[in-house]
Amino acid sequence: MSIAVELTGLRSRYSNQIAEALTSKGYSLDYMYIVEPYAASISVSSSIISAVNKGVPNRNVMVGSSRSVGKGVVSGTTSTPNWNPRHCSALTYVGSVISK
Repeated sequence: MSIAVELTGLRSRYSNQIAEALTSKGYSLDYMYIVEPYAASISVSSSIISAVNKGVPNRNVMVGSSRSVGKGVVSGTTSTPNWNPRHCSALTYVGSVISK
């Protein structure tokens, strides 16, 4: 079973909890996306790392150009385009990825 889930910014602090809930219900983590997370926060970073360790693909962590938008939180991430406005455009980008 699959369902698309998208977490952005500071909401990414729930990455681990949501990954646990999805797997406990039998859903694949292949469609869980963590978009420009606020990785400057240790608790957010830890949650993302735990979610990736549970099976969220590294490529589904979509990062911007600085730590405050996810850069460096895990390896193998996908970079978001430098469109304007930058952070809001990341949502448009992940929408195009999900719809493929």
